[in-house]
Amino acid sequence: MENRIGIRTTYFHFRCIMFLAVVVAAHASVTHGISTDLRPRHSWNTLPVFFHSANTSGPWSDAAAKQIARFAMATNEKNHAMPLPGGGTQSEEVAGPAACRQVKAKDSTTDTFFYLNSVIDWPFNYNLHKLMQENPSWRLKNASGGDVAVIGSNWGYNLTNDDMRAAWVAECVNAAKAGCTGCFIDQANVAESVPGWPRGSPTVAVYAAAHLAALAQLAEELAKTDGYAIFNHLGVSTYNTRAMMIEDFVGSEKCINVLQTIASRGLTIQAHAGDQPPENQCLHGDTNSLAAFLIGAGNYSYYHCSAAQTRWSSNPAWPAQPDSWLDWLPEYDMPLGAPTGPATQQPSPSSPSAHLWTRSFASGTRVEFDGGTANGTIWWAHGVVQSGSPANLTAVANGCKWESI
Repeated sequence: MENRIGIRTTYFHFRCIMFLAVVVAAHASVTHGISTDLRPRHSWNTLPVFFHSANTSGPWSDAAAKQIARFAMATNEKNHAMPLPGGGTQSEEVAGPAACRQVKAKDSTTDTFFYLNSVIDWPFNYNLHKLMQENPSWRLKNASGGDVAVIGSNWGYNLTNDDMRAAWVAECVNAAKAGCTGCFIDQANVAESVPGWPRGSPTVAVYAAAHLAALAQLAEELAKTDGYAIFNHLGVSTYNTRAMMIEDFVGSEKCINVLQTIASRGLTIQAHAGDQPPENQCLHGDTNSLAAFLIGAGNYSYYHCSAAQTRWSSNPAWPAQPDSWLDWLPEYDMPLGAPTGPATQQPSPSSPSAHLWTRSFASGTRVEFDGGTANGTIWWAHGVVQSGSPANLTAVANGCKWESI
């Protein structure tokens, strides 16, 4: 059956299902002789933290690159360093790997990542966008046969097209070969749809299967380079997933449960806080979110809170001016130690339907989170007591909504 995406629905759907079946069978094994257990450096001695930002005005300064290398994982966001210092611009396919190499030169043990969306064709000076311009069949189509608009007027990747999918996979693999550990893959949800088509339609089913097949194929290709991808939102391990981000982490019982569930699957996790509430300044790393993270974190779980106003870019005037991505907070150096066990819970004194969570760490640090008030307290081993400010319960309820678990 033909559809307006431009593929034969039944046949392609069958191919995607067969590919995913092979992926599931091979999961947790060794792919092409390379161990699938690819990990960033990790220590419980202090808070494990990650970095994900961009300098939209040009390359990282030497001081910034040195600072970024202190983090175990570092992603350069999609609009990094496109302007050149002497004028003109460069493609992100050049700027991204250059930033990876710049950070790696400061510390070769920092895992570095190129940004690539799995749904949206961002026109931020990507050479891949030029290929999309030249190949109309690479763009998702609506029910009328026109190009689908995804967030504004941006095109969507038609990953059901073999050539488009190969180019998309190569975009990331080439970045890895050029100096990055792998790629941060945005919008890697299980249930992706096509704007303008009913969710239950064969068109959407074929696209969703192709999208997941592309993620699994990318992970397989990256493993050949000793690299891996960070799949944003994808908390299941079925698709060769090794690492993922919880983009909308907050201090809430829901986020604790999401973090615990994904950590129990052995995945590397980035917990990104700061989106909620909208005025969040991430003071002291946002104590409530940090406490919730420490309650639910497993091995290879990493944290960062970026102020809602800056989100995914950094202040080029740093360190003369503060930046919530580049600043190294005192909390990052406070004594932690491995957890002495999983978190325990008892009924919350503030709400009969919530829980009071506690967890202790080898250094003597102890953490408490009250699900009824969404407030956290951290008693650091060296005597500092960190208490969260009153939580905005309405805003907190918006956390951890995007994850596929």
